[in-house]
Amino acid sequence: MIIGSLLGVPASTAKTGSKGIEVTLKAKWNATSSLLEAFEFLAEEAPSKQLELIEAWDKATGSNDVLQVVLSIRQLSPRLEFFRTQAAATKISPGSCCLADVGGARASTPEELAQKLAEASKGDYPVPTQAELQPFDHVLTPVGASVASANAELWEHRATAVVLYGAIGTECFRRMHAIILSAAEKGAGRLVYVYRPVLAEGCAAGRSCLSLGSGGGLPLPGFGVELAIKNMEYSALDDSKVEAAKEAAKEAGEEEEGPLEVEGFLFKRLIERRPNARQALLSFRDHLLASSSDNEALKVWDMKELGLQAAARIAASSEPLRALTQTAQNFPNLAAALSRMAVPKQLRSELKKLHRVLQGGSSFMLVNGIPTDISTFDLYTLMEQIRKEVRLSDMMKETGLQPPDITALVQLRSQMKEVDAEDLRIDLRSDKAIRWLNDIETGRQYWHWTRNLASLLQPMFPGQLHRVQRNLYSTVGLIDPASAQGLQVAGVLLELFAATWPVRCGAILLPPETIQRVKQSGTETAVNTPWEDLSASERAALAFIYLENAAGVPAAFKFLSKARAEHALAEEAGDALNWTQLEEAFLSAWGDLPDTRNRDLLPSAALQEAVEGARALMEDLVKGVAFAVSKGVAEMGTAVWVNGLLVTSSEGVPWEQMVPYQLQVEQQRLQEQIYFNRIQDSDEDILGAILRTFNAAPKYNPTLLQSDTDSAADTPQQMALVGPGLNPMQEPWSQLGYLHHSSTQDDVKGVTHWVVANIDSQEGQKLMLAALGHLEAESSQGSRVALVHNPSEVSADVSVLARAVMAASRLQSRRPKILPFLRSLLESHAGVGSMEEAVALAKEAGLNEKALEADLAASAGTAAGLAEACRRALGLQAGAAAVVTNGRLVSLTEADPLVAEDFELLTLYANAAQVAKQVAGAVVTAQAEGRTVSAESAFADSDGVDEAEEWTSDQLSDAAAVASSVLAQHGALQQGGGKAAKLAAALQGLSPQVSNITVEGAGVAVEVWAVLDPLSKTAQRVAPVLQFLADTLQPSIKVFLNPQAELSDLPLKSFYRYSLPDISGSGGGQMALPGRPAAAFSGLPSGRILTLNMDVPEAWLVEPVRADLDLDNLRLADLGAAPSLQAEFELEALLLTGSCVDIAARSREQMTPRGVQLVLGTPQEPAIVDTIVMSNLGYFQLKTAPGAFDLQLAPGRSRSLYLVDNSTAGVLSQGMGDEEEGPISTQVSIDSLGGRTMQLNLRKRQGFEEEDVLGSDSEGEQGSVWGKMSSWLAPGSKGSPGRAGALSAEEDPDCIHIFTVASGHMYERLQKIMILSVLRTTKARVKFWFIKNYMSPQMKRFLPRMAAHYGFDYEFVTYKWPSWLHKQTEKQRIIWAYKILFLDVLFPLSLRKVIFVDSDQIVRADFAELWNMDLKGAPLAYTPFCDNNREMEGFRFWKQGFWKDHLRGRPYHISALYVVDLLRFRQSAAGDQLRVVYDQLSRDPASLSNLDQDLPNYAQHQVPIFSLPQEWLWCETWCGNATKKYAKTIDLCNNPLTKEPKLDSARRIVAEWPGLDEEVASFTAEVESKLAAEGVSGERRAQSSEQVISTGSAEQLHGGSDEGTAEVEGSESPSRGHDASELGDETRLPAGSSGALTAVQLLLRGIETRASTNAVPCISDPSLPQIPEGKRIFIASNLHNNEQLLPHFTLQLLSLLQQLPRGSTYVSIYESGSTDRTGEWLELLQSLLLLLEVPNNIVTGGLMRAEGEDRIEFLAKVRNRALEPLWRGAGGNGSVAVTGEGFRADRIVFVNDVFFCARDVVRLLQHEGDLVCGMDFHVDVREGWDRHWRNIPAAEIMPYGPYGPQLGYKHRKHDHLIFYDSWVSRDLSGIPFANSRPFVLHQYSLARLQKGLPFPVSCCWNGLAIMSGIPFQQGYQFRTHRSGECEASEGSLMCEDFLRAGVQRFIVDPGVRQAYFPETTRKLYTDKVSFIPLTTWEEVAAAPEPDFGFGPRRFHMTCCRKQAGGDIVHWQQCRPGDVFTRTLGCDA
Repeated sequence: MIIGSLLGVPASTAKTGSKGIEVTLKAKWNATSSLLEAFEFLAEEAPSKQLELIEAWDKATGSNDVLQVVLSIRQLSPRLEFFRTQAAATKISPGSCCLADVGGARASTPEELAQKLAEASKGDYPVPTQAELQPFDHVLTPVGASVASANAELWEHRATAVVLYGAIGTECFRRMHAIILSAAEKGAGRLVYVYRPVLAEGCAAGRSCLSLGSGGGLPLPGFGVELAIKNMEYSALDDSKVEAAKEAAKEAGEEEEGPLEVEGFLFKRLIERRPNARQALLSFRDHLLASSSDNEALKVWDMKELGLQAAARIAASSEPLRALTQTAQNFPNLAAALSRMAVPKQLRSELKKLHRVLQGGSSFMLVNGIPTDISTFDLYTLMEQIRKEVRLSDMMKETGLQPPDITALVQLRSQMKEVDAEDLRIDLRSDKAIRWLNDIETGRQYWHWTRNLASLLQPMFPGQLHRVQRNLYSTVGLIDPASAQGLQVAGVLLELFAATWPVRCGAILLPPETIQRVKQSGTETAVNTPWEDLSASERAALAFIYLENAAGVPAAFKFLSKARAEHALAEEAGDALNWTQLEEAFLSAWGDLPDTRNRDLLPSAALQEAVEGARALMEDLVKGVAFAVSKGVAEMGTAVWVNGLLVTSSEGVPWEQMVPYQLQVEQQRLQEQIYFNRIQDSDEDILGAILRTFNAAPKYNPTLLQSDTDSAADTPQQMALVGPGLNPMQEPWSQLGYLHHSSTQDDVKGVTHWVVANIDSQEGQKLMLAALGHLEAESSQGSRVALVHNPSEVSADVSVLARAVMAASRLQSRRPKILPFLRSLLESHAGVGSMEEAVALAKEAGLNEKALEADLAASAGTAAGLAEACRRALGLQAGAAAVVTNGRLVSLTEADPLVAEDFELLTLYANAAQVAKQVAGAVVTAQAEGRTVSAESAFADSDGVDEAEEWTSDQLSDAAAVASSVLAQHGALQQGGGKAAKLAAALQGLSPQVSNITVEGAGVAVEVWAVLDPLSKTAQRVAPVLQFLADTLQPSIKVFLNPQAELSDLPLKSFYRYSLPDISGSGGGQMALPGRPAAAFSGLPSGRILTLNMDVPEAWLVEPVRADLDLDNLRLADLGAAPSLQAEFELEALLLTGSCVDIAARSREQMTPRGVQLVLGTPQEPAIVDTIVMSNLGYFQLKTAPGAFDLQLAPGRSRSLYLVDNSTAGVLSQGMGDEEEGPISTQVSIDSLGGRTMQLNLRKRQGFEEEDVLGSDSEGEQGSVWGKMSSWLAPGSKGSPGRAGALSAEEDPDCIHIFTVASGHMYERLQKIMILSVLRTTKARVKFWFIKNYMSPQMKRFLPRMAAHYGFDYEFVTYKWPSWLHKQTEKQRIIWAYKILFLDVLFPLSLRKVIFVDSDQIVRADFAELWNMDLKGAPLAYTPFCDNNREMEGFRFWKQGFWKDHLRGRPYHISALYVVDLLRFRQSAAGDQLRVVYDQLSRDPASLSNLDQDLPNYAQHQVPIFSLPQEWLWCETWCGNATKKYAKTIDLCNNPLTKEPKLDSARRIVAEWPGLDEEVASFTAEVESKLAAEGVSGERRAQSSEQVISTGSAEQLHGGSDEGTAEVEGSESPSRGHDASELGDETRLPAGSSGALTAVQLLLRGIETRASTNAVPCISDPSLPQIPEGKRIFIASNLHNNEQLLPHFTLQLLSLLQQLPRGSTYVSIYESGSTDRTGEWLELLQSLLLLLEVPNNIVTGGLMRAEGEDRIEFLAKVRNRALEPLWRGAGGNGSVAVTGEGFRADRIVFVNDVFFCARDVVRLLQHEGDLVCGMDFHVDVREGWDRHWRNIPAAEIMPYGPYGPQLGYKHRKHDHLIFYDSWVSRDLSGIPFANSRPFVLHQYSLARLQKGLPFPVSCCWNGLAIMSGIPFQQGYQFRTHRSGECEASEGSLMCEDFLRAGVQRFIVDPGVRQAYFPETTRKLYTDKVSFIPLTTWEEVAAAPEPDFGFGPRRFHMTCCRKQAGGDIVHWQQCRPGDVFTRTLGCDA
């Protein structure tokens, strides 16, 4: 009893011999060396001392608590694994200990290394790609170089990278390290030496010290295990194995009955007396065990105060933190005992006070005042934060302050505020610049309003402002009076004034030209500008001022209003108005003036008076412009100033909306300030009070406020002022003299400005004068300034002026006189000639001239030292200017010099973002309490501190500057930090005595505060970690217990353990290896059914690999004689997650580029995994492992529309494109167990801003191009090995894809039966998709055998629940959610459709019927619930209440079977919509009780559902027996009336079920027997191949047996499975241009295989000349449903491109309306073109022909779309962009959907014609066509009208090749070609045709046409017929237009022949057309050229009208009466 109470566990719960559970977790990679992990830790803590660390490695001794913990949790192992993968990529030789990469050359021995370094010194090696350095790389030389600077050197090819892979302590490392250091010393910086610790396999043997901790799978702690008590309302137990075991034990005489006495029942005796009732008695015993013995049932009233009672129990414990852990983790066992505890009054009182501050039950955590996200809490994130805090504390020691003060300082980070230029208020008060339209406080129309500010707190209608007679809303427009934007703002202000809004309105006139005159020439020059030289804007401003002077500001504003009206009436209304418009507006405005004088003065005379008085008006204007320039707001464009806030235009939001909205927001801000009495009625200047309250700055300078996190060189950089190079308390910076405001010489300053400049230059002197001006202002009292000379010439002597300035700054007496003296020195342009002159000037100024004289000599050395520090420590160039404010470096340029007000802005920034004021206060407190010592003592030993002198004010200010800089660098602003600070202060004020747990810190200087509900899942997870920290690191810990005041249900229904390492063996300064981390349970209820859930960090994906029992239905009684259950899990992957943002989006909706496809890979394997971006937060998720990856936009529409702008992950890569294309990828490194979370910023390509990636031609429909390349082109991949060369399951259109999920052995048993029933009824190929997350190890090892035996495909998929999506806590509800929430991202993008089938279903029909069903455009199809079982009427909730009203007549569907059209699902963003609805509803615990069913039914108004026929799902519960005979599937629904066990109902309801069950059971037993015989232990069989993942990171993503590759004995056609989450395709593409050739060759081999089914021979012609260089050729095509053509088309197009001049070809293909895989093939083609760097524009899913649209009109449109790049600068879908107006083509190759050959195009390009065609032929084997031709008289086959002879040729069966394009082709007489030979009538043409020679024609097209580019450059486009024209094709009309333009050289070459089908193409060069000889180009060139002189002098065309309603002309149906001739000539 005593022991039990001390441990916090009631003694009554302890049971002897109780069974337990132990859960372990291993990583997929092998354990790494603990010694190398220690090196990583030490190098990370002291990066500047890495070389010293290596040199002293063998001598290192001692221990470190933080190091011990980091090693025990294996936190740095992923980084070592990262280095190992890079070594593997560099191909480290087997058996080698070390490997050096010298500029891409490998060296494995010291001798090789020396040789390679010698060669590299000659520049023989390029910089290797793998030398891309990571932020965590160890750069050893140049000494002190950062990774960023080293990378810069490598990118610029100024240095060679030497990367050494090896282990410290090995002989090879020692020797190679020394060689590299020696070479680096000789190379003078040309070598960048990088060390990457790797313990190679060849090194580990025989080195016990090095290999310590390595080998085998890496055991990991840091995860939680929950054993939830399962609701067994419906039995889910599969007791077949248990019963079998019992029978076997009984036969062996070893039967174990379990406990035979329970609650007074002697079951042993009862069984002896009633042996026939033995089983019933044992069941009764089990019921008693489950219901009463382990957990006492509690009444509702017993639960009410359980939270308070738990807190009382914890508070009463002698070890409260341990008691908190025990209570939270074992609550189900403790609940009854807790309910009987009394709650002390003091505890009640404290908790009541706490609940006034915090909501009961809420939790949060602070680490040194910084909030930690407790909802995603994990050990590794917390340890990383603690390590950062320890580093911070170590750096803060350089302040010299004591630990209590350091603790107080680090807490200040929660008070940091971000200073954003958009939120900064600027003081623009000026009566000279602002032209006020009104004054609320003096205007007569406002006199009746109240002046009481408290009225703002009264209720008001939305959209209105309270009317108070105070200038609460000062709104000023900064406008160009001649711009449209400026006039809009003026109009808004005038409308506010006219509507009597309580807004004071005004304007500052800012003509751009005046701004430039003032800035460049000064105000005087600007004033004297004559009228004729003034711009329209300047004249408008003068007119405004003239009207203002004559009639007041309202009249002047009306002039601008009239100008706006003039602008609106203009025909071409650009942004700027011309003077004519403005003049009209002025004359009109003047004419409207009511004043008598003005009425007498004509408008023209008034204008003339304004012109004559222009100079005086300009003086007024220039004053305002000069003021705006001085305030920094002159050049920011049109803006509105609202109480100091600058509001600029937002894209798409008109000023009429923006200004009132800003006023509404401002009213809310003012209400808060008035409520807290910060703005009061007594404030006379209300605007001044507002600006003062909000800390308005005197000037706007956004450059000074840029983000410090930006790594760009021109943005401010925050440095920590620590170390010998930067600490102001150490030399040389301690030699600085500081200047102060005259009244604050001895005050401690929180802000320190180092002003660095060349004092000898005028620019430097101006900067320093500005700093002095700042000190002269009252606002500078909290800051100090030091002047630092940075000469432009390093070797030059320090000037007397610089020495005088430095010496004067350091004077300690008469300090108020120093500033005037320095001002006089710097303002004297003549300078100071000698030291004597300087001393004399000092004497005149009243300074101590002797002290100055003494310091002048020494100041030269001081100045030189400081200049050197500026260059070395600050990174400034000689002569550069900068201001360093508390370590924040702002580099300056001559173009934008600072003024005094800018220093005030820097001070404002320091007080907000660097908490400078608060830091100074903390330092003053430390001084006041006697905890400051002299600066010398701060860096000396502690002896003698008591005798040290107190610090001076400058020394205290130094400490404040150091502290502020360190905090600013480390204390990145945390979201919610301000709120956390308020909560911490409130908790501190409560000072609870009983309800909190305090652990005094004796270790690391870290303070952890946690607020926890002791009965919460958060407490279960956090409490053991806090206990672990208390036992190891011993930080200061304070836990506030915050239970819920009242409970109505048990808050926890689970047991919990958190796996932590055991390092109890360490101590005494020695470290020991930790024990194996495990989550171990004991004392569990043996009769309860438990379900095991893993609680892992957000970045982990884990899976079970070993477990003997059903983890979903655990019952410890089933363990038999075993003492415990051992379950092992594996870390399958680390997650790369992020948010994708379109930074150039024009609306909020477009900011998240939903549907963008991302691909993750390596240079060796570019496409390992892929995903799409969700609309929800732009979220994406990818599986990774430690290693370096490229994250790129997938080829296709994603890459077509977007470029990667930047990312938070790493370096952008041009990668797959060139400079014109822009970056399409970014590098990502995974080196942490936290995976990586990143932001990927994209931007649309120019010209594609309005395109949607999920448009009709989206890759969301087409799938992953890279995935398709693999699946299409790799034989057997993702399919059956027995089907080598066959289609993959995704490609096979007949393959049916079924998605299912099961958890627990019983449901897996049912799942096997479901699979068998599907295979028995469905004839087509079937592929099953399984959610891997919940599959047991047994099922995973069984599935490959079943797939092989029964011949089906399978694949595993998995997805991690996103952290931002509201999580479910019950396992069953999580599984339900997976069925519906992630359908768009769960499957590979190449999968188009899937059917979900519940595991407990029996299928009786062929699923092909369901698969091919038309879903009418809906993304989902479900079966409605049956309605004919009247017994269940009361349970049909959808017929009443909420559901009835919500459905509005729609059916409620059942989710046991449904179809998902994934193409439509993704395109319509259905997944995003469902997740939004879910996130809203799921926060209410009462909603979505049947989540997988309720969610799609609730959302069917947004995501439509197609209702399947009722017979597709029958279940007894809801359907009557009368319909059972029609059932196509039977679902074993639970029955809420009978609660019949599922297995019993299966046997009763489904006649075939027992047979199926028996077959499955028999096969399962056979498989398990074989596995046992083979010596395979459990699921390790399924993971065996995964043990070889140590060869590279990509392999770790693939896994092994998940692909089901094992051959099975006796299986004729073994099937193959695959894990889609691992995407283990064999075919991969190399990235980058260097791998383009390999990639193309790889793909061509696959395409050739695919094309072989439609093989078409292409003849060669060696006599064809090459196409000359310089010819620009544009290849265009329109395609539709050409999947069968495209393999051949692709090969020939690529062959053609190789024969054309490189760099002068463009490919443009426009596809539309295809229902086959044409679009996918085109994406593949585009990928190849990108690899070959061929400019292209490939559009898929283009225009569809509208119903009733004329066919020719439509064809003209799509042909023009294909030619579009000729007319606009478009690169198309991610291609190399075309610049300028368009691609200027010499020749245009237009290819129809014909089987052409590259040789055909090359031959046609040889001709010099304006239009050159081949001949196209056709065979139509349809019987009707054949009969039709046989029955038509010969004369009617092709009527030629009055010109044509009666042709005697009929269509004969043996001669079935016919000419195709007879509608377009015309001979020289304008007569159409005949379908049959001789084809042409014109005698000259016929003669040449019969010789096989090219002949002239009047028109042609014929499937392949070469056209001159000149007409298209002149704007020609395809078109349809005009009124009166022949209803001809677009090709015929093209000829007509060409002829009109005088383009007449049209040629048909019969040596070029095409056809539309492969079987026709094969006959083109056979005897079927043998009467046309086949000539070589040599023969053509030798023959006379075509003569165009034959035929009539006027060309005429013969036409035939289309039939009514027809699309084309059917010549065989024409009659002579229909034929007419249209003459075309010069007069046409």
